[in-house]
Amino acid sequence: MTIKNKKAQGMQFGWLFALIIGAAILFLAVFFSGRLLGTGTQMTQAEISRSLDILLNPFASVSQAEVGLSKPLTMPQKTTINFSCNAAADSERIDVKVELGKAPFPYTIKNKYIFAEDFNTKDLWVFSKPFKMPWKVDDMIYVVSRPYCFINPPQSIYDELNALNSSFIQPVKSASMCKQNSVKVCFTGCTVYDIKVNPDSVKTKYGSLAYVDDATLYAAVFGPKMYYCNMERLLNRLNSQADVFIEKAGLLSERGCTEANALTPEILGLKSAINNAISLKDYSSSFQARQLMKRTGYNAHYININKLNIKDIGSN
Repeated sequence: MTIKNKKAQGMQFGWLFALIIGAAILFLAVFFSGRLLGTGTQMTQAEISRSLDILLNPFASVSQAEVGLSKPLTMPQKTTINFSCNAAADSERIDVKVELGKAPFPYTIKNKYIFAEDFNTKDLWVFSKPFKMPWKVDDMIYVVSRPYCFINPPQSIYDELNALNSSFIQPVKSASMCKQNSVKVCFTGCTVYDIKVNPDSVKTKYGSLAYVDDATLYAAVFGPKMYYCNMERLLNRLNSQADVFIEKAGLLSERGCTEANALTPEILGLKSAINNAISLKDYSSSFQARQLMKRTGYNAHYININKLNIKDIGSN
């Protein structure tokens, strides 16, 4: 058995373990809280919040095992979840409510980048994709709570979404093939749509959101409200990772590796672009954000990071 296959099996076991534990917590929360008075609803909402966090864990480590992960998730009952993001605190918050008229339970998540719309439903579809600039920065987790129809996407996106085999995500060649009440995501040839994908931005109800690759395109489509906050969090993480690379390059250079030393100016250029994007704080301007993000992507993708002989700094 190859190492890759072992990693794949480990990934599937990890997802199964998280699913079992998360489902058990959900069941116990609903079963026992119904027998408690006063605090029952709040306890249920708290346990749903924690178990959802657990169930999303495997999606936050998908590329480490080189195995794509796309799975349906079912809540124990119809649940309202509202998402918010705080870039300064490097965290997201979910407010969970299972009963009308009751206060929602706030729950903070610090180790994930979740792109989702607020929802009131029971059934979800979740998948993830690594954000690379060019090394893996972290995984983007997409929580899909309603049907989406991708109209005339590029063949690579069509094939990738079709391979998810999700009842929530439908890539089609014509708008007439979209399911009723689905969110229409138009690439070309549409007269009626909810979201429009342009060559370097996604037009949403939250404005035009700049993207640099397929992973960020999906993030803009499935989580437009969270998009720029999570992008700032990811850029901050990338900035920290660049510092680590500069330090490692210096250590290798001291040992006679001139190629590592030559990379330092390029990584410093990447850091400069990141800092400009973060300091701008004007994510409402699609043109400025797009230009800065494209500059960041340009610098990052031309760094031959493999010369440092450091694998997957994103897991550190």
